[in-house]
Amino acid sequence: MLVSFTVQNYGSIYEPITIDLVKDRATWKKSQTIYKRDLLPVFGIYGANASGKSTLLQALNFLVRFVLG
Repeated sequence: MLVSFTVQNYGSIYEPITIDLVKDRATWKKSQTIYKRDLLPVFGIYGANASGKSTLLQALNFLVRFVLG
C-alpha cells in the first residue's frame, strides 16, 4: 500500500516532490496507524506543460519495478 512517495534528482526533477495519500496527516501522526478509510482512494496530477508530470510517473514506475524485480 502506497502511503507517501517522494522523488528527488530523477530526470528533470531536482527539488523533492511528495505525493501524500493520507487524508488527514495531523490525525495520522497521533495514532501512527493507517486504515483504508484514512487514505485517499484516488489522486490526480495536473500542471503546466513541461512541469514534470510524466517524469513523476516514470519515477513511480521505477519504484514499482525496483520493488517487484
